[in-house]
Amino acid sequence: MKTVSYREFDLALGDLNRQLNPDQQGFTRDVSLETDGGHLFGQPVSLKVNWCCKGAVAPEEAEAFAAKLAAAVEVARTFKYNGYVVTY
Repeated sequence: MKTVSYREFDLALGDLNRQLNPDQQGFTRDVSLETDGGHLFGQPVSLKVNWCCKGAVAPEEAEAFAAKLAAAVEVARTFKYNGYVVTY
């Protein structure tokens, strides 16, 4: 079983979210990478993609959002700590 410290895991996740959302801070991100919380209870990490409801937007904005969402999917799939158990 592979393990990662919470500090290392949290830093890596924060870095990825900042890369996906360089112009957005805090919880105002339109696309973010998160877990389902299972890592808090000893479950292996499984990164998820979370997105906000955009509503009706211009085609160009929808296209940009779709590209950002696709990038987040790839990052979530390949997250280096997927399958690791977080140690506290």
